Amino acid sequence: MSEEEEQALRELNRELARKFAEKDKNYVPSEEDRRTIEKLDKARQERLKRPVEPPRQPAKYDFAPGVAPDGSLYPVHERKPQPQPNAAEDHEWDGVTLRTSYAPDEVARRDQIADAARNGHWSQMLALLATSRVNRTRPGGTEGFAPLHQVAWHGAPVEVAQRLVELGAWRLLRTTSGHTPLAIARQRGHQHLSGILEPVVRHPLAEDVLRGLEEHLAMLIRGGRYADFVLRQQLRLPQLAPITELAEPKLWFPVPGQYGGIEIELQGTELMVTNSSRAGGWSLRYRVTPSSVEFVEERIDAPGAPPIVRSPEPGR
Repeated sequence: MSEEEEQALRELNRELARKFAEKDKNYVPSEEDRRTIEKLDKARQERLKRPVEPPRQPAKYDFAPGVAPDGSLYPVHERKPQPQPNAAEDHEWDGVTLRTSYAPDEVARRDQIADAARNGHWSQMLALLATSRVNRTRPGGTEGFAPLHQVAWHGAPVEVAQRLVELGAWRLLRTTSGHTPLAIARQRGHQHLSGILEPVVRHPLAEDVLRGLEEHLAMLIRGGRYADFVLRQQLRLPQLAPITELAEPKLWFPVPGQYGGIEIELQGTELMVTNSSRAGGWSLRYRVTPSSVEFVEERIDAPGAPPIVRSPEPGR
Protein backbone atom coordinates (compact mmCIF):
# COMPACT_ATOMS: atom_id res chain seq x y z
CA MET A 1 0.00 0.00 0.00
CA SER A 2 1.39 3.36 -1.03
CA GLU A 3 1.93 6.30 1.31
CA GLU A 4 -0.88 8.17 -0.48
CA GLU A 5 -3.30 5.27 0.12
CA GLU A 6 -2.26 5.11 3.78
CA GLN A 7 -2.94 8.84 4.13
CA ALA A 8 -6.35 8.46 2.46
CA LEU A 9 -7.27 5.71 4.94
CA ARG A 10 -6.20 7.88 7.86
CA GLU A 11 -8.50 10.61 6.53
CA LEU A 12 -11.36 8.09 6.33
CA ASN A 13 -10.70 7.11 9.93
CA ARG A 14 -10.78 10.73 11.09
CA GLU A 15 -13.96 11.40 9.09
CA LEU A 16 -15.62 8.39 10.70
CA ALA A 17 -14.65 9.72 14.13
CA ARG A 18 -16.14 13.14 13.32
CA LYS A 19 -19.39 11.57 12.11
CA PHE A 20 -19.86 9.55 15.27
CA ALA A 21 -19.01 12.55 17.43
CA GLU A 22 -22.19 14.17 16.07
CA LYS A 23 -24.42 11.14 16.76
CA ASP A 24 -26.71 10.52 19.72
CA LYS A 25 -25.58 8.27 22.55
CA ASN A 26 -27.52 5.36 20.96
CA TYR A 27 -26.28 4.68 17.47
CA VAL A 28 -25.81 1.88 14.99
CA PRO A 29 -23.40 2.31 12.06
CA SER A 30 -24.99 3.18 8.72
CA GLU A 31 -24.29 1.13 5.60
CA GLU A 32 -21.84 3.77 4.43
CA ASP A 33 -20.06 3.67 7.79
CA ARG A 34 -19.95 -0.12 7.66
CA ARG A 35 -18.34 0.02 4.23
CA THR A 36 -15.76 2.41 5.63
CA ILE A 37 -15.11 0.06 8.55
CA GLU A 38 -14.67 -2.85 6.14
CA LYS A 39 -12.21 -0.81 4.08
CA LEU A 40 -10.19 0.08 7.18
CA ASP A 41 -10.24 -3.54 8.30
CA LYS A 42 -8.98 -4.72 4.91
CA ALA A 43 -6.14 -2.24 5.19
CA ARG A 44 -5.31 -3.62 8.64
CA GLN A 45 -5.28 -7.15 7.21
CA GLU A 46 -2.89 -5.99 4.50
CA ARG A 47 -0.56 -4.60 7.15
CA LEU A 48 -0.60 -7.98 8.90
CA LYS A 49 0.80 -9.59 5.75
CA ARG A 50 3.87 -7.40 5.76
CA PRO A 51 7.11 -8.89 7.06
CA VAL A 52 8.06 -7.89 10.58
CA GLU A 53 10.21 -4.77 10.49
CA PRO A 54 13.00 -4.19 13.02
CA PRO A 55 12.25 -1.68 15.78
CA ARG A 56 15.07 0.54 14.53
CA GLN A 57 17.80 0.67 11.90
CA PRO A 58 20.52 -1.97 12.34
CA ALA A 59 23.29 -0.86 14.63
CA LYS A 60 26.37 -2.29 16.30
CA TYR A 61 25.00 -3.89 19.44
CA ASP A 62 27.24 -4.59 22.39
CA PHE A 63 25.64 -7.96 23.07
CA ALA A 64 24.99 -11.35 21.55
CA PRO A 65 21.73 -13.30 22.06
CA GLY A 66 22.25 -15.67 24.96
CA VAL A 67 25.01 -13.57 26.51
CA ALA A 68 24.36 -11.35 29.54
CA PRO A 69 25.75 -7.79 29.63
CA ASP A 70 28.48 -8.92 32.05
CA GLY A 71 29.70 -11.52 29.54
CA SER A 72 28.35 -14.58 31.33
CA LEU A 73 26.26 -17.10 29.39
CA TYR A 74 22.59 -17.69 30.07
CA PRO A 75 21.79 -21.39 30.59
CA VAL A 76 20.45 -23.14 27.50
CA HIS A 77 17.72 -25.76 27.74
CA GLU A 78 16.46 -28.01 24.98
CA ARG A 79 13.03 -28.42 26.54
CA LYS A 80 10.12 -26.30 25.37
CA PRO A 81 8.04 -25.31 28.41
CA GLN A 82 4.29 -25.56 28.11
CA PRO A 83 2.54 -22.18 28.11
CA GLN A 84 1.30 -21.14 31.52
CA PRO A 85 -1.17 -18.45 32.57
CA ASN A 86 0.43 -15.21 33.71
CA ALA A 87 1.38 -15.28 37.38
CA ALA A 88 0.72 -11.53 37.61
CA GLU A 89 -1.86 -9.63 35.59
CA ASP A 90 -1.52 -6.21 34.02
CA HIS A 91 -4.92 -4.55 33.54
CA GLU A 92 -3.78 -1.12 32.29
CA TRP A 93 -3.82 -0.24 28.60
CA ASP A 94 -0.84 1.87 27.55
CA GLY A 95 -2.59 4.25 25.15
CA VAL A 96 -0.85 7.58 25.81
CA THR A 97 1.76 8.10 23.08
CA LEU A 98 2.89 11.73 23.49
CA ARG A 99 6.10 12.16 25.48
CA THR A 100 4.83 15.53 26.72
CA SER A 101 1.99 13.77 28.54
CA TYR A 102 4.47 12.27 31.02
CA ALA A 103 6.71 13.72 33.70
CA PRO A 104 10.39 13.86 32.64
CA ASP A 105 11.45 11.18 35.13
CA GLU A 106 8.76 8.82 33.82
CA VAL A 107 9.89 9.38 30.23
CA ALA A 108 13.50 8.72 31.25
CA ARG A 109 12.59 5.48 33.03
CA ARG A 110 10.51 4.18 30.14
CA ASP A 111 13.30 5.05 27.72
CA GLN A 112 15.71 3.07 29.90
CA ILE A 113 13.45 0.01 29.72
CA ALA A 114 12.94 0.38 25.97
CA ASP A 115 16.69 0.84 25.38
CA ALA A 116 17.59 -2.19 27.48
CA ALA A 117 15.04 -4.36 25.64
CA ARG A 118 16.09 -3.06 22.21
CA ASN A 119 19.76 -3.70 22.94
CA GLY A 120 19.20 -7.14 24.46
CA HIS A 121 20.40 -6.18 27.94
CA TRP A 122 18.06 -8.63 29.59
CA SER A 123 19.34 -8.37 33.17
CA GLN A 124 19.01 -4.59 33.13
CA MET A 125 15.58 -4.78 31.51
CA LEU A 126 14.26 -7.24 34.09
CA ALA A 127 15.65 -5.20 36.97
CA LEU A 128 13.85 -2.08 35.70
CA LEU A 129 10.61 -3.98 35.11
CA ALA A 130 10.54 -5.12 38.72
CA THR A 131 8.91 -1.75 39.53
CA SER A 132 7.27 -0.91 36.18
CA ARG A 133 4.44 -2.22 34.04
CA VAL A 134 5.61 -4.84 31.60
CA ASN A 135 3.39 -4.02 28.59
CA ARG A 136 4.42 -0.41 28.10
CA THR A 137 6.15 0.85 24.98
CA ARG A 138 8.50 3.75 24.40
CA PRO A 139 6.67 7.12 24.70
CA GLY A 140 6.56 8.68 21.25
CA GLY A 141 7.64 5.43 19.58
CA THR A 142 5.98 4.32 16.36
CA GLU A 143 6.66 0.57 16.23
CA GLY A 144 4.69 -0.41 19.34
CA PHE A 145 7.31 -2.89 20.57
CA ALA A 146 6.81 -3.88 24.22
CA PRO A 147 9.61 -5.83 25.98
CA LEU A 148 8.16 -9.22 24.99
CA HIS A 149 8.24 -8.23 21.30
CA GLN A 150 11.93 -7.35 21.65
CA VAL A 151 12.60 -10.69 23.33
CA ALA A 152 10.91 -12.42 20.38
CA TRP A 153 12.83 -10.31 17.86
CA HIS A 154 16.26 -11.06 19.34
CA GLY A 155 15.55 -14.69 20.22
CA ALA A 156 16.36 -14.21 23.90
CA PRO A 157 16.72 -17.20 26.23
CA VAL A 158 13.49 -18.92 27.21
CA GLU A 159 14.06 -17.90 30.83
CA VAL A 160 13.85 -14.21 29.91
CA ALA A 161 10.55 -14.67 28.09
CA GLN A 162 9.26 -16.79 30.97
CA ARG A 163 10.05 -14.03 33.45
CA LEU A 164 8.21 -11.43 31.37
CA VAL A 165 5.15 -13.68 31.19
CA GLU A 166 5.31 -14.10 34.97
CA LEU A 167 5.34 -10.30 35.29
CA GLY A 168 2.14 -10.10 33.23
CA ALA A 169 3.35 -9.64 29.64
CA TRP A 170 0.51 -10.02 27.15
CA ARG A 171 1.25 -12.66 24.53
CA LEU A 172 -1.58 -11.38 22.31
CA LEU A 173 -0.43 -7.74 22.27
CA ARG A 174 0.18 -6.61 18.68
CA THR A 175 2.77 -4.15 17.44
CA THR A 176 1.78 -1.20 15.26
CA SER A 177 2.15 -3.45 12.21
CA GLY A 178 -0.11 -6.06 13.84
CA HIS A 179 2.36 -8.75 14.95
CA THR A 180 2.27 -10.68 18.23
CA PRO A 181 5.48 -11.84 19.95
CA LEU A 182 4.84 -15.39 18.71
CA ALA A 183 4.50 -14.21 15.09
CA ILE A 184 7.74 -12.24 15.38
CA ALA A 185 9.66 -15.18 16.87
CA ARG A 186 8.45 -17.53 14.13
CA GLN A 187 9.33 -15.10 11.33
CA ARG A 188 12.76 -14.60 12.85
CA GLY A 189 13.31 -18.36 13.18
CA HIS A 190 13.44 -18.42 17.00
CA GLN A 191 11.53 -21.67 17.41
CA HIS A 192 12.84 -22.19 20.95
CA LEU A 193 10.44 -19.44 22.07
CA SER A 194 7.31 -20.91 20.46
CA GLY A 195 6.20 -22.76 23.57
CA ILE A 196 6.44 -19.89 26.04
CA LEU A 197 4.97 -17.35 23.60
CA GLU A 198 1.92 -19.47 22.78
CA PRO A 199 -1.07 -17.52 24.19
CA VAL A 200 -3.18 -18.97 27.00
CA VAL A 201 -6.71 -17.73 26.28
CA ARG A 202 -9.05 -17.84 29.26
CA HIS A 203 -12.04 -16.20 27.54
CA PRO A 204 -12.10 -17.40 23.92
CA LEU A 205 -13.98 -15.30 21.37
CA ALA A 206 -14.62 -15.97 17.70
CA GLU A 207 -12.48 -13.78 15.45
CA ASP A 208 -15.48 -11.93 13.97
CA VAL A 209 -16.87 -11.26 17.47
CA LEU A 210 -13.53 -9.89 18.69
CA ARG A 211 -13.16 -7.73 15.58
CA GLY A 212 -16.71 -6.38 15.92
CA LEU A 213 -16.21 -5.54 19.60
CA GLU A 214 -12.91 -3.78 18.88
CA GLU A 215 -14.38 -1.75 16.01
CA HIS A 216 -17.41 -0.59 17.99
CA LEU A 217 -15.33 0.18 21.07
CA ALA A 218 -13.12 2.37 18.88
CA MET A 219 -16.20 4.14 17.50
CA LEU A 220 -17.48 4.78 21.00
CA ILE A 221 -14.19 6.29 22.16
CA ARG A 222 -13.70 8.36 19.02
CA GLY A 223 -17.27 9.63 19.12
CA GLY A 224 -17.73 10.14 22.87
CA ARG A 225 -16.54 12.72 25.36
CA TYR A 226 -12.94 11.68 24.81
CA ALA A 227 -13.05 12.24 21.04
CA ASP A 228 -11.03 15.46 21.32
CA PHE A 229 -8.42 13.75 23.49
CA VAL A 230 -8.01 10.93 20.95
CA LEU A 231 -6.89 13.45 18.33
CA ARG A 232 -5.01 15.97 20.47
CA GLN A 233 -3.24 13.39 22.65
CA GLN A 234 -2.77 10.91 19.78
CA LEU A 235 -4.19 8.14 21.93
CA ARG A 236 -3.63 4.53 20.90
CA LEU A 237 -7.00 2.81 21.26
CA PRO A 238 -7.26 -0.49 23.17
CA GLN A 239 -6.70 -3.88 21.60
CA LEU A 240 -9.10 -6.45 23.01
CA ALA A 241 -7.19 -9.68 22.40
CA PRO A 242 -5.10 -9.22 25.59
CA ILE A 243 -8.26 -9.04 27.70
CA THR A 244 -9.03 -12.65 26.76
CA GLU A 245 -5.79 -13.72 28.50
CA LEU A 246 -6.76 -12.24 31.86
CA ALA A 247 -8.45 -14.19 34.65
CA GLU A 248 -10.47 -11.04 35.40
CA PRO A 249 -11.22 -9.75 31.88
CA LYS A 250 -10.95 -6.02 32.54
CA LEU A 251 -8.82 -3.20 31.15
CA TRP A 252 -8.32 0.32 32.47
CA PHE A 253 -7.42 3.01 29.94
CA PRO A 254 -6.33 6.22 31.76
CA VAL A 255 -6.93 9.44 29.82
CA PRO A 256 -4.51 12.30 30.59
CA GLY A 257 -5.91 15.55 31.93
CA GLN A 258 -9.25 14.05 33.00
CA TYR A 259 -8.40 12.33 36.31
CA GLY A 260 -10.28 9.41 34.88
CA GLY A 261 -10.46 7.19 31.87
CA ILE A 262 -12.23 4.21 30.36
CA GLU A 263 -12.93 0.93 32.11
CA ILE A 264 -13.58 -2.02 29.80
CA GLU A 265 -15.02 -5.30 31.07
CA LEU A 266 -15.66 -8.35 28.92
CA GLN A 267 -18.99 -9.99 29.76
CA GLY A 268 -19.47 -13.05 27.58
CA THR A 269 -19.51 -11.73 24.02
CA GLU A 270 -20.22 -8.13 25.04
CA LEU A 271 -18.36 -5.28 26.70
CA MET A 272 -19.48 -3.06 29.53
CA VAL A 273 -17.66 0.24 29.07
CA THR A 274 -17.57 3.07 31.63
CA ASN A 275 -16.16 6.48 30.71
CA SER A 276 -15.50 8.60 33.78
CA SER A 277 -13.86 11.81 34.94
CA ARG A 278 -13.23 12.63 38.58
CA ALA A 279 -12.46 16.21 37.53
CA GLY A 280 -15.84 16.58 35.85
CA GLY A 281 -17.75 14.41 38.32
CA TRP A 282 -19.43 12.34 35.64
CA SER A 283 -19.50 8.80 34.30
CA LEU A 284 -21.20 7.21 31.29
CA ARG A 285 -21.86 3.49 30.86
CA TYR A 286 -22.34 1.71 27.55
CA ARG A 287 -22.95 -1.83 26.39
CA VAL A 288 -20.89 -2.69 23.33
CA THR A 289 -21.82 -5.66 21.16
CA PRO A 290 -20.16 -6.88 17.96
CA SER A 291 -22.70 -4.84 15.98
CA SER A 292 -23.79 -1.89 18.13
CA VAL A 293 -23.20 0.52 21.01
CA GLU A 294 -26.01 1.04 23.53
CA PHE A 295 -26.19 3.79 26.15
CA VAL A 296 -26.88 2.33 29.61
CA GLU A 297 -26.54 5.07 32.22
CA GLU A 298 -25.20 8.54 32.98
CA ARG A 299 -24.18 9.49 36.51
CA ILE A 300 -23.32 13.00 37.73
CA ASP A 301 -21.77 13.51 41.15
CA ALA A 302 -22.05 17.10 42.38
CA PRO A 303 -20.32 18.14 45.64
CA GLY A 304 -22.73 18.19 48.56
CA ALA A 305 -25.61 16.72 46.56
CA PRO A 306 -26.90 13.20 45.89
CA PRO A 307 -25.76 11.69 42.59
CA ILE A 308 -27.96 12.19 39.54
CA VAL A 309 -28.49 9.03 37.51
CA ARG A 310 -30.06 9.07 34.05
CA SER A 311 -31.02 6.01 32.03
CA PRO A 312 -32.60 5.65 28.57
CA GLU A 313 -36.33 6.29 28.42
CA PRO A 314 -38.45 3.12 28.02
CA GLY A 315 -39.02 2.26 24.40
CA ARG A 316 -35.98 4.15 23.15
